[in-house]
Amino acid sequence: MNNWKAIRSTSAFPLAVSSVLIVLTGILAAIVFHTESIQITSMFERITAFLFTFAAIFLSFLWLLMLLYESFDRPFGKLHKTAKWFLFFVYYPFAMVIATLFRLSREDIQTSFLEFQNRIFLANNKLNSQSRLLLLLPHCLQFHDCKVRITRDINSCEDCGECDICNLKDLGKRFDMKIGIANGGTLARKIVNDIQPDAIIAVACHRDLTDGVRESWKFPVYAILNERPFGPCYDTRVDTEKIESILQLILS
Repeated sequence: MNNWKAIRSTSAFPLAVSSVLIVLTGILAAIVFHTESIQITSMFERITAFLFTFAAIFLSFLWLLMLLYESFDRPFGKLHKTAKWFLFFVYYPFAMVIATLFRLSREDIQTSFLEFQNRIFLANNKLNSQSRLLLLLPHCLQFHDCKVRITRDINSCEDCGECDICNLKDLGKRFDMKIGIANGGTLARKIVNDIQPDAIIAVACHRDLTDGVRESWKFPVYAILNERPFGPCYDTRVDTEKIESILQLILS
């Protein structure tokens, strides 16, 4: 069961996007093979048919190319920004349409999407010790009954050990990276715009992380889902060892 869940969370997004493109290709094939029975007379109808055909072919070709590059961990090169834009603003909405129509788990789609874009991040971003890194954290990582508010400055943490903040603070010092703590999308965007990092490691829940990655699509973002042992937005946790291993990987 656990293996099936892992496969589902990994494959849900590519399968959903591929399903949409198969349907579009099927419609295109129907138009091509039945042109004689379809009376396309006006210029508007001709232009519409051409645009639909071109869009279906282009989106299918680009998606196939992205799957190949992602599967072999190859950098996209000059295609990177274009591919990211289509991934975030075309293919992701496609996948959510499938999730809505077939009542699939949105979190499975989002988890798979984030894993997919993480693999693209690793293949396309080579950083070094001089790179400006930003670790962007949600405020709900802090222990709910803590007397110190660390929203503005993580160094205010007094290392009581009740939550992961103290370990993350130490991680920031070891890797010489900025750490921002946001209690919403507006503050998160301000932190990113103020720092202008070369890369971001972002921690949040499914919805906030997906929205944040898409809104900050011009920046390289590695997404890590937080853990919610007590439910959403309350004493959440994060695997600090995973963050450390990612930092070592991208800075190697």
